[in-house]
Amino acid sequence: MLLFLGCSMLSVYALMAWTAAGIGERSAAVLRSILPHFLHPTIGRWENGFARFYDLPNSAVPIGTFLALLAAAFVLYVAAVHVIAPSVKRRIRRRSGYDDIPVVVKSRDRSDSLKLILVFGVAFRLVLFPTPLILENDLYRYLWEGKVAAAGISPYAHAPREALCDPCETDVGLRLSGLRSESSQSEAVFGRIGRKDVPAVYPPVSMGFFSLVAAIRPDSELAMKGLIFGFDVATMILLAVILKAMNRPPGAVLIYAWSPLVIKEFANSGHLDAIGIFFLMLAFWFWIRRSRFGVIAGWTGSILSKYFAVVLAPIFWRRIGVTGLIAAGIVSVLSFVPFLLMDTGGMAGISNTFSGFVTFGREWKFNAGLFRIIEFVVGTPTAKFIVTAVILGLMALLARNRFDSPRRAAQAVLILLFASLALSPIVNPWYVTWIVPFLCLTISPAMLALTALVNVSYTGFIDSREILCLTALEWGIVLLLVIREIRRWRYLFGP
Repeated sequence: MLLFLGCSMLSVYALMAWTAAGIGERSAAVLRSILPHFLHPTIGRWENGFARFYDLPNSAVPIGTFLALLAAAFVLYVAAVHVIAPSVKRRIRRRSGYDDIPVVVKSRDRSDSLKLILVFGVAFRLVLFPTPLILENDLYRYLWEGKVAAAGISPYAHAPREALCDPCETDVGLRLSGLRSESSQSEAVFGRIGRKDVPAVYPPVSMGFFSLVAAIRPDSELAMKGLIFGFDVATMILLAVILKAMNRPPGAVLIYAWSPLVIKEFANSGHLDAIGIFFLMLAFWFWIRRSRFGVIAGWTGSILSKYFAVVLAPIFWRRIGVTGLIAAGIVSVLSFVPFLLMDTGGMAGISNTFSGFVTFGREWKFNAGLFRIIEFVVGTPTAKFIVTAVILGLMALLARNRFDSPRRAAQAVLILLFASLALSPIVNPWYVTWIVPFLCLTISPAMLALTALVNVSYTGFIDSREILCLTALEWGIVLLLVIREIRRWRYLFGP
């Protein structure tokens, strides 16, 4: 059954790759001749593909076709998850006195299916790897900022627009302009950067990897995607190791390896979240092994890849202690020093160094869930204060728990990550990839549904405007499913 589902998903991804590059006039003509008349407009958009996305208005991008193919992939994915899902005892009472805790008693998958799952997981990624980016452009900023940092210029202090100076009155402006005009490919990469007025917002570890790519193969989409591909596949392998250590069915790695969300956002779009997720799972592995230094290194690496991981402090602090938290903070601060010393006037340039992050937090808003409701009632500034207080309160409550098992720790991670997403003013699809690895360790139908429904937000590209009724439907379904699961999680907060 897994073989059949894997081959079916591979066909869907192949069709998605064909669509991304544009199917060509001759193929489109054949489809028009054999398919019903009402599909003609869709075929026209299909023909355009995504390869010329930056040269077309958003209304010409085949979003409907893309979402239909992605939906088909999710249907097959859910069927595959059902095949490998272990049998679960409905309710038992543990010695600790807490009930309603699902416990695995038997697995229907075999360990020999693990190779099949991993092979298909890599194959899915290889199909989408060489395709043009679908409805994304973050990767071009990675390429630019990596090249800027490799040239000894701080991308935190200088926004891309400074490369547009003509004539250039400063040495930095002249150097940036030179980087922009190095080649036709350099010009193309620069032209595809969004919000050129905003400096870098990505943490130093990610920036270091961007610089490494720039040093090896500047302006190369495939080189940057290759870096992300490597971290993504490494996470798959690490998850298999973690599942074995937890005595969980090894086939559960399918939940990550075959996730259409993960495959699209990493193999096609090349989002940096793959780096942070790998370091986070490395920290979790060391948490299981009770390695204090390993947890500090992995968790700090995750934070410095993307700040999102900082909300997981309550899970790790029992292993690393207050001194471990302080050490992680010191390393995080010191990681910015090389950029401060590049060309910003030393420590005097610190306010400018974080201006991109401040702008991001102040202005970005997209696909918000609970935040939008709170904002409607109390206004934006108060809403941001409230959601920050709620997340900090949740972190404080969970910090009381010692998490005596990896499974409980994984459940707590899901709670913190989901709360951060539901209360955030911006939830892009790739943000949700952070919860997927932990679904391998403790399944949650609500979270699994979010990985599918978050893709509805791509409809905002139709006319560069978010469709609020679809956003409400997306979050409404997910929150209803979460309400059904609340009783299952309550024991994590202690008596």
